Amino acid sequence: MNTLLTLLTLLQVRDIIDRNCDPDNEPFVVSELLSDEFRQIADESDVRDIVVSSELVSLLLVQLAENPGLLDLYQDLFDADGAEIYLKPAAYYVKEGATTSFMTIVDAANERGEIAIGYRLQAESGLKKKAFGVYVNTRKNEQVTLGEGDMVVVIATDDGMPAVRPSPSLVAGNVVSG
Repeated sequence: MNTLLTLLTLLQVRDIIDRNCDPDNEPFVVSELLSDEFRQIADESDVRDIVVSSELVSLLLVQLAENPGLLDLYQDLFDADGAEIYLKPAAYYVKEGATTSFMTIVDAANERGEIAIGYRLQAESGLKKKAFGVYVNTRKNEQVTLGEGDMVVVIATDDGMPAVRPSPSLVAGNVVSG
């Protein structure tokens, strides 16, 4: 019953947003469904703002089975006192206006005990079609120009302690710097 009420509420909220908001700048509304029972209704209703808890847990378990070295990272991220995701000024990492590889930003974050996972461009921050200017899982060889107001997305702790890093040999892809 809770899942049905959540879905009905989400459909009403989506209807209000569709009738009253600029399509290029409408807010994201994310709802958690506790079961997959009503997913078909959500899919047919163009509701794209749902998370199904069981799917999320399943994906996490598969990722841990494939990369056991990520366990420490996830434990730290899910711990109330652990590392968190922050947006920090680009000037902390690179000279504003200079074009550099994302790897340079990753290295600068690493020097601060942080893990750079992306960036946000201020000029695109109001554009829904551009994901509000947020770019994550950036290729390390990608050339990036960050200016005033742009931010770097990092995993860090609020007390300045280094963020937990999984073993680089166990992590595939471009997200985590070792």
